[in-house]
Amino acid sequence: MSDDKKNVITGYPHIDKPWLQYYEKDVDKKPLPEKSLYQYMKGNNSDEEQTAINYFNKKISYGEFFENIINAAKVLTALGIKKDDRILFLLPNIPETSYLMYAASIVGAVADYMDPRPDNLDFKVNAKKTLETIIDEKCTHIISFDKCYLTSLQPIEHELKEIGIDKITLVSAKDSMNLKSTISYLTEKKDKVGLQELLNELKNEKKINELIRDCRANSPIEILDYKDLARNVKYTGYDDIGYVPGKIDVICHTSGTSSPKPKPIPLTNDNINAYVEQLFLSNVNLRRGDKGLHILPFFAAFGLAGNTHAGFSHGLELIEVPEFLPSELAKIIKKYKTNIILGVSTWFPDLINSPDLQNEDLSYLHTIISGGSSLNTKEEKRINDFLAAHNSKTKYVKGYGMSETAGGTTYAVGEYNIYGSVGIPMTHTNFAVVDPDTKEFKKINDNEEYVSGELAVSTKAITPGKLDGKVIVPTYEIDGQTWLLTGDYGRIYRDGHIEFEDRIDRGFMRYDGYKIKPSTIEKLLNSSSLVEDSLITPYKVGSNNGVLATIILDSNIELTEADKKLLAEEIIKESFIENRESSARQIPNKIRFVKKIPLTKNNKKDYRKIISTGLTGDEIDIVLKEDNLSIKDFEVIVPENKSKILKKTSK
Repeated sequence: MSDDKKNVITGYPHIDKPWLQYYEKDVDKKPLPEKSLYQYMKGNNSDEEQTAINYFNKKISYGEFFENIINAAKVLTALGIKKDDRILFLLPNIPETSYLMYAASIVGAVADYMDPRPDNLDFKVNAKKTLETIIDEKCTHIISFDKCYLTSLQPIEHELKEIGIDKITLVSAKDSMNLKSTISYLTEKKDKVGLQELLNELKNEKKINELIRDCRANSPIEILDYKDLARNVKYTGYDDIGYVPGKIDVICHTSGTSSPKPKPIPLTNDNINAYVEQLFLSNVNLRRGDKGLHILPFFAAFGLAGNTHAGFSHGLELIEVPEFLPSELAKIIKKYKTNIILGVSTWFPDLINSPDLQNEDLSYLHTIISGGSSLNTKEEKRINDFLAAHNSKTKYVKGYGMSETAGGTTYAVGEYNIYGSVGIPMTHTNFAVVDPDTKEFKKINDNEEYVSGELAVSTKAITPGKLDGKVIVPTYEIDGQTWLLTGDYGRIYRDGHIEFEDRIDRGFMRYDGYKIKPSTIEKLLNSSSLVEDSLITPYKVGSNNGVLATIILDSNIELTEADKKLLAEEIIKESFIENRESSARQIPNKIRFVKKIPLTKNNKKDYRKIISTGLTGDEIDIVLKEDNLSIKDFEVIVPENKSKILKKTSK
């Protein structure tokens, strides 16, 4: 191909790749690693004296970390685990979870991570879900947190024995604790909940331990302790299978927000290493020796690949946080003087109101990377202003990714950290826009600044998509590249930066056939000076859908009915009537004012919960007066007194 041909701008982002202008020349041509997870991580850490893990102020060096991984490989061998066996892990973020992840890589087993948190008060219901995962994903061994034994395993022990699982290995949060870390843990707990509540929790824990002991004594299968096994494998041999191209090393799970049941995502050593290597190349500010919070869970790909494997491969000191509430984040940052936080977007808006950080000098905090759902521009700006006012040089760094791509695919740092953007593709990642209906590639026309449609991604980090011959994640081979259709609406601009718009599967038809794009309406509502955040969901009108806007106001005051009426009027006027970028047909049918939008366990907006809850009777009705040609006016009706305000539209 001639140089002239190479320089032709086609308008197709996946061909022109305008984002490469932000990287050093030919960075996208650098080879990606061909190593096992353990080989890759260990090869990036020559200083074995440096701290790898901080577990309630107990410091574990990289040299000790490597020794503990090898010991874990011996434990797996002693348990009879061999290449391609699948281990169900029900473990939180404790040191043993990391040891066992790399140990599984060494012996060639597949680490299958399931959310260890029970989601039902009935332990039998939790255990049934665990059994379904074990059977569906063909797990042959189980290593579990001791507390999860009661909630997720003990009720199904007879069924486990029937399918050939005759032992369970239990890990305790105390296994890696010494006196110093125990005191630190108890002190931190007391500061969170108070002395009396701590004493109550310790009494309750004693009862739980007694119950575990009694259940173990009567179990039809063998219950082992990881700590005892780890003490007794000094002379046990193990096989290091080394690097096997394309070998599935882990199974993560989706958050379950786009389907009722989290689906398994198999990831190879090459998938995970390809993602982490791109972090080295993509201007992401992770510096050797920095202290980073280890909060994101292993069962989520962003947690396993982005937080765990990337953290250790970059030589970070990871601060283990096995128990976490977003409300505690400010205290944790302040206690450990954290340099790096990888988290989800919903953690960060509350930081700016935390009393723990109001007088804190945050100059030590230099990187915040957020995934999950997007914040609106006002929230993002407030976070950046807060960081600057507290001497932090970082800005809120956003990314876009999926479990199916082992974590992130884009980052917004430096000059392409634009409000409302998720940044640019990483160095070895390609993006395209396709027509949601025809799936054909779309281009930026000469008179346009961006192209909009369904985002498609191509990267070596994409899951193989199959498990036991069953297609879980469909991919497409086009022009020698493997493409994944994301199911998300987005825009790619001429300069290469990308904006996320909405999940395609959140769209729905209104009662009159008008197609609703929730993210578009949410952006219009959030543009109002009165609105902090919003979520658009359908509700049923007979067999058809109406449009409900759940709104958090930019204020935490209690509202009278008169206030609600006036605020609803002003929001509609500001967001729709006086906004030339909107259509009056986008006005919601009902508005509900709330103090918080519900979140899933993975801290994403739980629109499914709002849909399942339905109407509560306290919604404000917005009645549109329209004919087949146009909308004439609207009424705001507050249910309690049925009073009305009539306003003419300007559209």
